[in-house]
Amino acid sequence: MEALRLYLKNYRNIDEMTLDFEKNVNIFIGKNGQGKTNILEALYYFACQKSFRGAKNRELIKWDKDFSEATLDFLSRGRDFHAVTRIKKTAGRENFLNGVKKRRAHEMIGVFNAVIFAPEHLGLIKDGPSVRRSVIDFSLSQTDGEYFAALDKYKKVLEQKNSFLRASDGRADRDMLSVWNEQLSVPASVIIGRRGEFIESLSKLSEARQLDISGGAERLTLSYVPSIDVTQPGDIYEALNSKYDAENRAGVSVAGPHRDDMDILINGRAAKTFASQGQQRSAVLSLKLSECDLFYEKQGEYPALLLDDILSELDRVRQSYIVEAIRDRQIFLTCCDEESIEKIKNGRRFYITGGAAADIKEG
Repeated sequence: MEALRLYLKNYRNIDEMTLDFEKNVNIFIGKNGQGKTNILEALYYFACQKSFRGAKNRELIKWDKDFSEATLDFLSRGRDFHAVTRIKKTAGRENFLNGVKKRRAHEMIGVFNAVIFAPEHLGLIKDGPSVRRSVIDFSLSQTDGEYFAALDKYKKVLEQKNSFLRASDGRADRDMLSVWNEQLSVPASVIIGRRGEFIESLSKLSEARQLDISGGAERLTLSYVPSIDVTQPGDIYEALNSKYDAENRAGVSVAGPHRDDMDILINGRAAKTFASQGQQRSAVLSLKLSECDLFYEKQGEYPALLLDDILSELDRVRQSYIVEAIRDRQIFLTCCDEESIEKIKNGRRFYITGGAAADIKEG
């Protein structure tokens, strides 16, 4: 996977920008608020059709404009690709791949792949289940169009069910809830099955990474914690129906993939409770690099690795490890100053000011 050129117009704080990338290392340098992370966000959008920062599509449009456009030229598995995404305030989103319009977002998934490692991911262990679910969902959605479609369907039906529960004020009709649960059961079955497989594979890879980082002292293990411990649509339907009384009391759906979690253990103990800050950071580093490894196993090539001001958050040992681990792939990273990237001696440096590439230098 190699991104060649990115063109942005009316994207966030960027009026218009064209960036030609180096095959290995690309570094965006500038003060906070200048647009460095916006570039990574645009790259990641081509991978997942979503902002990794949780922004809505219309928030990607420059505040005084009616549309934004992003174009990416890239190589994947020996083929040239030209991808275009246009977002309009009044007409939604349009996607084109090699000149062909794609009617559904999931048709763009899995063509360009990327893994993002941002400061908020250091809370992958400390923060709540939603952070862990989002990392799993973003990764799976890129390599599995069926998963992406199932997740999208599940979220839409869940929103409708929750609206119904809230409006019912504790007196929801059982038969009507049963209808929502039936519609949820099929996409939930896909989500639960694929998450279990993904976490099992990720656990094996990240265990090896953590042993390497820690000199054999720390064994990292992951386990899936589903809200519903069944996988077949019929069984899921029955499990959801059994929550009728609890959901009436709560006014929201209390069970399903939206309540799943992932346990992260170091040497058999909960990393959130017992691991030091250094161990937690090493574990997250292992997880993100293993996510790249998993892409390689599935696709035969590494995804683009996006590092959003992350090296300054790591100590020198972990900085050295990540610099060594990423030598054989294309990376894009942001930083506020060149001191935090002193270990990276090559690559192309883009100096970003006010949403523009003020200067470009070869490392």
